[in-house]
Amino acid sequence: MVNTGLGATTVYTGARDAVVNIRGLFNNIKLQSNSQCLTINGFASDPLGVVDLLDGIGGYGSLGSARGALHGGGHGGSIQNLYAGSCAAFANTAPGQLYPGNFAMS
Repeated sequence: MVNTGLGATTVYTGARDAVVNIRGLFNNIKLQSNSQCLTINGFASDPLGVVDLLDGIGGYGSLGSARGALHGGGHGGSIQNLYAGSCAAFANTAPGQLYPGNFAMS
């Protein structure tokens, strides 16, 4: 589990399940070879937060398609499938609360 700070924080995810608790603004979560599922708590509280899809993870061709791939995960959350068996789960953040500007591709 990672708790971000009250200012800008960058978190790199790895190849296992992880939980990131968002605090403050300007958080940048960099998704690498996440083989399971990353749970992001509190992302809706950071309107300037960014999830960076590194090395083409998810296979999305544009930021709009990355945003468009979100679907309801139940309990008011969202799920973004990345590849076989892995995802980013935005807990308590509905798909409509996320915008293409919340995503980057590096």
